[in-house]
Amino acid sequence: MKASINAVEHLLQYRFKDKRLLEEALTHPSYADLPSYQRLEFLGDMALGMVVSNFIFLTYPRLDPGQLSLLRNISTKKLA
Repeated sequence: MKASINAVEHLLQYRFKDKRLLEEALTHPSYADLPSYQRLEFLGDMALGMVVSNFIFLTYPRLDPGQLSLLRNISTKKLA
């Protein structure tokens, strides 16, 4: 896996401080007993939700909480 990590860093022209996170991000859950990308995916989903919620809240100050919630409902189609 070390060679793969080095290859990704070279391709991105970026050196990761914690290479374990990069390895985790590139690991499918079916591969051995290593941590997979799923925990990072969960964290990313939550971060994206927070950013979208903040944007909607600031962009539409006159909407009530119910209307804000309808807009905040994130789906793959909306993100595409």
